Amino acid sequence: MITVITGGLRCGLLSLYHLVKKMRLKTSLTLDFDNKFLDNLQKDGSIIFSPYLLYEWENVKDLLRVAKDLRLVVILRKPDERAFSLWKSNLMYGLEFKSDFEEALQIENKRFYSSKFKDATGVNFWRYIYFRGGLYSFFLEKLEGPHRDVKVLTYEGIFSKGGIRNIFDFLGISADVNRLKVPHLGKSLVPAVPQIQFVLRRIGDGVFPALPMYKKLSAFLMKLNLILGRTQIYHWCVDFLKEAYRFEIEKLNKMGIEIID
Repeated sequence: MITVITGGLRCGLLSLYHLVKKMRLKTSLTLDFDNKFLDNLQKDGSIIFSPYLLYEWENVKDLLRVAKDLRLVVILRKPDERAFSLWKSNLMYGLEFKSDFEEALQIENKRFYSSKFKDATGVNFWRYIYFRGGLYSFFLEKLEGPHRDVKVLTYEGIFSKGGIRNIFDFLGISADVNRLKVPHLGKSLVPAVPQIQFVLRRIGDGVFPALPMYKKLSAFLMKLNLILGRTQIYHWCVDFLKEAYRFEIEKLNKMGIEIID
């Protein structure tokens, strides 16, 4: 049996991965950011964490076609909170230059339909699709079928003592959950000047030509930019998204999926 765990970005998948990794299991664990999960399907009993798989339907079709004995776990989170959290995370790591959440939402359509933008961002494309990335029912409907073992979980439901125990039982992991520290998503800091963070990230990644010493300097300046930054807890667009996602939440409820509000 092979287990593939995916979900909406900023839904706690990486937190769950690091928690399972601490257990030092004999089971093979793979963190797959590049959608190369097919390379790992030969290892029976392995657990593959694939952050982008939910959004890449062509890869899902390949997975369902090739894997004969598969469990698919999907982790979701309240879509309005997920979108806001993803935008802040992108700012923090220098992946986004729109310093206002409203502006990032406004430009989403242009990004979504731009083949140049998709080619330029590659596997990170869905990190910039804040609103559409929360339309879970569209992606989940493609997974329906009697021959598919699909389990849908919520971030809010997993990260509690009882939730961790349930997911460990499902994965076949024996552990004293009471001794474990329940993980939570880290708070993303908004850098003092997001546009500078964006440029510094590209210097560090080698997008802009730079000597090694400048790459180290860019990493230092990124940290400094965060130290001088702030924690942004609220934006009015989150309330707007709650209303925009109301129909989506109703569709999920009809599918038997309850996103706790």
